[in-house]
Amino acid sequence: MKKALILSGGGARCVAQLGYVSYLKEMGIEFDLFSGSSGGALVAAFLAKGYDPFEAYQIIKKINFKKLIKFNFKRNSLFHLKKAVLFLEDEYGLKSFDDLEKKLFVCVTDYESYETLYINSGQLAHCLMASCSLIPLFEPYMIEDRLFIDGGFSDNLPVTPCLKSDFTLCINVNPPLRLKNSFFANFYRAAFILLNSNIKYSKDKSDKFVEIQECGEFSIFDTKNFDRIYKAGLQKAKKDREYWLGCF
Repeated sequence: MKKALILSGGGARCVAQLGYVSYLKEMGIEFDLFSGSSGGALVAAFLAKGYDPFEAYQIIKKINFKKLIKFNFKRNSLFHLKKAVLFLEDEYGLKSFDDLEKKLFVCVTDYESYETLYINSGQLAHCLMASCSLIPLFEPYMIEDRLFIDGGFSDNLPVTPCLKSDFTLCINVNPPLRLKNSFFANFYRAAFILLNSNIKYSKDKSDKFVEIQECGEFSIFDTKNFDRIYKAGLQKAKKDREYWLGCF
């Protein structure tokens, strides 16, 4: 049975996906195909490379993101992600899709046409950073004279390239928010409405849809709480144990 894992974007919240998948691996459940947007694409890339979920979590936890995210002097955005590409290639072998043990689709959004693309060949690290380019925070990312932005803008839970799989698990880490009415709260809520508005199709098409509610307690930039976020995913998987025992 060919099993696919589809991971939503969500920044720091995406380590909860590793907690969930780590528990599934303990139960003997592994996946053959991966697809992701933004932070979910990065998590999926580590898994497709062959890293154990807990090992991938330990790696991401130790990354000094402040050294990889550089101020952008072009002033069309605050930061750029170019330095992160070399880091992913040199430190963790995420250079080419051909180097992966399992198939991976990285969702990106074309900056000019708004077209959704599911890339599965070429320069992996570049595609990952394109998928993470959340404008206007990060500048659009250029690959072969074409600009791309965060895959979450057009498809934040990219199940489409995995529909021929025998089983699809979609994990969303952007539950509805409950915030007080204020300018910044409304700005934050608007961002998550955007991230969640395009997942209905994937939710309906998945064999199993998981939404980790506890992730709503954390910001997408909350790298200081990686341990708690990972544990939220682990605890959710434990709650779903009965489902998985009878699944395969």
